[in-house]
Amino acid sequence: MSNKCLPLAVLATSLWCSSTLSAQSGGIETLTGEMLFTGGSRISVSHLHREGSGLQAGSSSVFDPLDQSYSEDRTTFGFDYGITSRFGFTALLPMVQKSRDRGATTTESSGLGDLSILFKWLVAHDYWERSGWHVAAAIGTELPTGETDVRDAGVLVSPGMQPGSGSWDPFVSLSANLELDRWRFDAIALYKDNHSGTQQWENGDSLALDFVGAYRFLHKQYPGPSANVKLGLLYRDQAQATSMGVPVVSSGSELWLGKFGLAWHPQPQWDIGFSLDVPLSSTYGGLQVPFDYQVSLSVGLRF
Repeated sequence: MSNKCLPLAVLATSLWCSSTLSAQSGGIETLTGEMLFTGGSRISVSHLHREGSGLQAGSSSVFDPLDQSYSEDRTTFGFDYGITSRFGFTALLPMVQKSRDRGATTTESSGLGDLSILFKWLVAHDYWERSGWHVAAAIGTELPTGETDVRDAGVLVSPGMQPGSGSWDPFVSLSANLELDRWRFDAIALYKDNHSGTQQWENGDSLALDFVGAYRFLHKQYPGPSANVKLGLLYRDQAQATSMGVPVVSSGSELWLGKFGLAWHPQPQWDIGFSLDVPLSSTYGGLQVPFDYQVSLSVGLRF
């Protein structure tokens, strides 16, 4: 890489926030078409681990003289409440840890992330023998509750390394699911309008599309256990970011991801899930540290 490109490579290490996690990632089927039962509640905790390494321009890997990498851990505490059979409320509060390696330099941060709240409405549904379908819409926002003034070795870390965004970021979603005996198919669309926050940084708006199929391979008579395996295709589009109103060249991305998941219900009130997301295709604006994989483990208790 030429000396002219090296400053861009250094700048790219602060820009992986274009694909950081959002609070909705920590919920258990938060945005699916189905609703929690009327008057019912669920508390949950989810842990997500995400890593990236190297350097990428567009859809191609490029030489990285700094051997850059990052990791993010997010533990999200969730609360769901079924207000009625058609309306539900969810709150998700994450604790965030981030680490970035750039040559011999490591930058770390940790703290409270942005609280996410949403209301979900069951638009339509129908049932027949051992089958059914649901369509739901949700509206919510991420609140600027997260820490935005974290320092490492006395130096204020970049916006992408801060646990919080410092901005109000509203979002809307539309979802549908179809159940056919032991098969289940989910489609979810989520659009988030990111606003300017800490250090006058504004992530570009994001669009997420999920297509997931599941097969229930274990199903015992109620209240016996059940379990299913999931395979999915995910699309993530992150628009270009701005800093102090100026477009940031090394920002924005378009990703296609593959998902593998397992869900286990040892008893009806328990929800336990595992998932792995890996990139199938990726395109980044400018020079960025690309996403490698994400794993998550979730446990929820209904009451």
